Formats: sequence, C-alpha cells, structure tokens
Amino acid sequence: MFRVFEKTTAINLIKNSKFIAVVVPVFQKEEIPNLLKQIKEEYPNANHYCYSYIIDQEVRANDDREPNKTAGIPILNVLRHYELNHTLAVVIRYFGGIKLGPGGLMRAYSKTVDDALKNTTLVKDEALYSVLIKVPKEKQKWVDELLQNTNIRKSYQESLLYQTVITETQKELLDQNQVTYQIEKSQPFSDD
Repeated sequence: MFRVFEKTTAINLIKNSKFIAVVVPVFQKEEIPNLLKQIKEEYPNANHYCYSYIIDQEVRANDDREPNKTAGIPILNVLRHYELNHTLAVVIRYFGGIKLGPGGLMRAYSKTVDDALKNTTLVKDEALYSVLIKVPKEKQKWVDELLQNTNIRKSYQESLLYQTVITETQKELLDQNQVTYQIEKSQPFSDD
C-alpha cells in the first residue's frame, strides 16, 4: 500500500466544465470534514465536490448530487488502482452547461484524479503514530527537518514540544538519535 506524500492537484476542462482534483494525505476519519471545508473555501461556488477516501478498512465514496455512482466510485477506483491508503481525493466541478452523461462523467472524474496522481510522489504506507515529542534545543533543527512534511503543533515549555503524526521510519530515527517522545495513539487509529 502507498499514500500521497503531500497535497497534489490537477485541472481538466471537459466540454466547458472545469474539473479540479485535490488529493491529500489523511490519517484519521475525523480529519475529513475539516479538509472538505478547507477545499470548499479554496474553490468556492462549485456545483459539485465529489470525493472518496481510503483510511485502512474505512472506505467512502460521495457523488455530491451527481448521478448515482458517476463520481465517487470512479474516484475510489483510481485510488484503489494506485493501491492507496490514508488518502482523500476530492474532485471539484464547475458545470459548463453541457451534460456529459453517465459515461462521460465517470471518465472525467477518473481522469482528473489519475492526472493528479501521475504528477505526485507516492510513498510506502507505513505504520503511523500520533506522538508528543520533547525536543532539546540542540536537536530542534534536526527534528524540524525530519518532520518537515507533517502537520505539527509546537509549544514551548521547559523544552520544545511537537505534537504530530509520524511514520515507523521517523520513529526509528527518533530512537536512533535519542529524542524523547510519547506515543499517544498508534495505527490503526480508533475512536477510543
């Protein structure tokens, strides 16, 4: 299994309709509403925000008022084709006045997500850990570089604290460099 390394996008114009794919890494189902809200704010007033995600065994496809199974399922099929996990794909459609029909819609949604995935880096999907890392000042720069593509919450107390999600590889590097951390939750994420 793989996941996208970072947010990626692609745009297609098909019979006057504009299709924009936004593909992002996602680690917990609870992140989805906020990510969808951000995407809707970034691309306002679209006619449709169709999406699919795969997070471990949790799979969802949403057609957002497009005809049944013409958007969400085609997006999901592309995610499965790339063997993705921890991935959310949203395709924003600005309707251009020409109906595409079920087959045309399926091809448009699939192609737009596929184009986004062709232009991004996929990484091996490793075990993930939600951690609190206590970083001494002399190791701050090294930890910043290690965590440069993660979503981090920092706070300063006696030392610098990072709250983030890390991979198994990053966890091993922290161990090797004797950086103190506390695992808050390990994969698979659960609601407990």
